[in-house]
Amino acid sequence: MITGLHIDRNVKKTDNFHGGTEEAKKHLRDFIKYKLDDYPDLRNDPSLDYLSNMSPYLHFGQISPLYITLQIQGTDSPGKEAYLEELIVRRELSMNYVCYNQNYDSFQGLPGWTKRTLKEHERDPREHNYTLESF
Repeated sequence: MITGLHIDRNVKKTDNFHGGTEEAKKHLRDFIKYKLDDYPDLRNDPSLDYLSNMSPYLHFGQISPLYITLQIQGTDSPGKEAYLEELIVRRELSMNYVCYNQNYDSFQGLPGWTKRTLKEHERDPREHNYTLESF
């Protein structure tokens, strides 16, 4: 079965993430111990590493949102409400949007107010303008 998957073996391994449930649980324990308390205030600062880094483990089914929720709820951290709101509410809203909006991945899938706002600001000056090629 695996031979039929057409896996690109030229993709190099990453040093940042190692797969598996135990590795996911280790990341979660470290997040709870070292980052959760400050998560609400520091999560949006790209110069700091205050994210949980659970996304790849959730994406590949190596840890469940329920397991994460139970572990976070078991703490008295001031950051738990903010983290659980993102893990549960935003994740479920996103999944619902993708499931029920056939245009979820295009401009047509945006709500009217969003399209109007983008149109109103399309010519606003930008500090940086990137071409598709530069990405």
